[in-house]
Amino acid sequence: MADQEIEQLKKRLALLEDIEEIRKLRARYGYLVHESKIEELMSLFSEDATGDYTYGQFKSKAALRDFFTRMRPRPVNMSHNAVIEVHGDRATAEWYYTGSFAGKTSATTLVGKYEEEYVREGGMWKFRKIKAREILAPVVNIERNLERGV
Repeated sequence: MADQEIEQLKKRLALLEDIEEIRKLRARYGYLVHESKIEELMSLFSEDATGDYTYGQFKSKAALRDFFTRMRPRPVNMSHNAVIEVHGDRATAEWYYTGSFAGKTSATTLVGKYEEEYVREGGMWKFRKIKAREILAPVVNIERNLERGV
């Protein structure tokens, strides 16, 4: 095998490894949100991270931490149909998600879409920007629940 072919294979392998790490990052996010492991969750975000969710815009990592700390109910989030593009130490992705919420007397499921930006910091992929929009959702008043502490 020629040196050029080996280099091409190394690049392809690195790209596939980056894509897999981003998939694992997204899966970890869903798990940590549901389990309310806020400090571990925040370690997945870059220092300049922002979030634009249906429930509000969060312009800093501290604002995101507050949002996740107060979030009630906590969804079981399943992400799928990823389209991931890697460009060096930056990447973007679009995902569909299914989120299920369960309260004391009811449960509901919604479908939405994530648009995300990532950055590699210290050799690890992190969320730089998350935009989440519901596509199909019954009435779930997360904002009211945040105010009530439910």
